[in-house]
Amino acid sequence: MKKTLLLGAAALMLAACAKKGYQVKAVLDGLEEGQTVYLSVLQGKLPRVIDSASVSGGQALFSGEIALPMLAQLTVGDSAVRPAAQFFLENSPIAVSGPLGEPDSVQVSGSAEQNLYKSYLDAVDTLRSYAQVTVFGRDFVKNNPGSAAAAYVFFRRVTPGMEYPEMREYVAGFDSTLRGSVYLQLVEEMADRLENTSPGHKFTDFTLPDTTGTPVALSSVAGQGNYVLLDFWASWCRPCRMENPHVVAAYNQFKDKGFTVFGVSLDRPDGRADWLRAIEKDGLTWTNVSDLRFWDCVPAAAYGVRSIPSNVLIGPDGTIVARNLRGEALVAKLTELYAAADGK
Repeated sequence: MKKTLLLGAAALMLAACAKKGYQVKAVLDGLEEGQTVYLSVLQGKLPRVIDSASVSGGQALFSGEIALPMLAQLTVGDSAVRPAAQFFLENSPIAVSGPLGEPDSVQVSGSAEQNLYKSYLDAVDTLRSYAQVTVFGRDFVKNNPGSAAAAYVFFRRVTPGMEYPEMREYVAGFDSTLRGSVYLQLVEEMADRLENTSPGHKFTDFTLPDTTGTPVALSSVAGQGNYVLLDFWASWCRPCRMENPHVVAAYNQFKDKGFTVFGVSLDRPDGRADWLRAIEKDGLTWTNVSDLRFWDCVPAAAYGVRSIPSNVLIGPDGTIVARNLRGEALVAKLTELYAAADGK
């Protein structure tokens, strides 16, 4: 009897150990024997590979342990290509199945966080306006304070356009079990950067290559006695290209007073030619710089830029005056500032 009990206890312990962590079974129609499948987690805008597996018997198997659920993806062959599947990874058995090359048709089971995230995506698909999506996203986050999926939605979908005090209020509303979530940590870091680059603070300097490859510092123009617009944009960004005529108009109207623009492009590593063509086509005759790192653009991160176009107006003494002046608002603000200066 004692031996039986001991064997039973050992079996239970082994079962508990076996259940600890995650087990991902990927069965995708079209996988070839021996192909490499990569498992990555999305910490920010770019994925980080955490494991790989060779296809055997038409399937790829992954196992491990993760501290908190995170959005993950599977890619086949080249870890940089479009994901074959995307889902929330958590410590449970997860099955991924469907046709290779059709990520929207892939089915995922075994992840409660994935089910919640899918419910969010399905609901968003029924909404017609950006305002509706924003309101729904905020409600989704508030109603799921213990969910890692809600933390991701907050980071990725809700924070763009949000001011830093409100970001911190939302972070404080999440359960203590999620305090270690990378998504909430990223929001806290973003809030710090936004606060440090908000009106009333001195500008944060940086140096990037210009169109000729020559390193140019923002401080070469900012804090030198004139107003400077730090403008974040990209050749691939349609809203940016639509905004450029307004920036050009402001520049032409006030350049004789010393106003200038310092353009920072978030173009891709292979986008140099597109960047240069856009500068010429849009008539951006001021200093233009870029590290060609897309959303990994270092100055964009320093200024808490989550979407483009985005800009920062810097005063003559290097103090930030305003952020995100769009369309006629930029000319109106400059008119006000120069009128006040002329009246002194």
